[in-house]
Amino acid sequence: MQNVYSRAVIMKTIFGALFSILLLSGASSAFAQQPTLPNVLGFQAWKTSRVDDAKANLDRIQLEKAANGRPDKKADAKEAATSRLQRATRSDQKLQQAQLNFEVAQELTVNDYFVLYLSQFKHRDAFVEAAKKLTPEEAADLMMSYQKHLAGSQDQDVIVPSSSLNATSLGKR
Repeated sequence: MQNVYSRAVIMKTIFGALFSILLLSGASSAFAQQPTLPNVLGFQAWKTSRVDDAKANLDRIQLEKAANGRPDKKADAKEAATSRLQRATRSDQKLQQAQLNFEVAQELTVNDYFVLYLSQFKHRDAFVEAAKKLTPEEAADLMMSYQKHLAGSQDQDVIVPSSSLNATSLGKR
């Protein structure tokens, strides 16, 4: 009986050790693998992509509008005219919206890049990669935008560093 009991203990110990080894080897390989970050576009590449997409959409809508402007082959002329008018109104609205989207895309700023594009990333490495792709002027524009945001949230015209506030309050004593 004791022999069976000791075998059971040995088997549990061996299985426990194997399980621990497998668990630890799996955990160490999981820690060894860095999460792969998606390729982060720089500001100019992102803006170009947005402009190209808006231009392609505008071109597509212009082609659709031209195709829809062709006369209908319906027997009833009044019904055909009404149908063309409804299509023209919808297509004019789509065309105007596409033109507006194209104009907006051309005016995108580095602040838009940060708010609209970079906000999807959660890893610090993605922001480091994006920062490397900014020109000094783009980085300055982004910092100025952030400074304006901070000033607006504090309802102050001038941002005063906290160190100067402490020095002023110490000097009044």
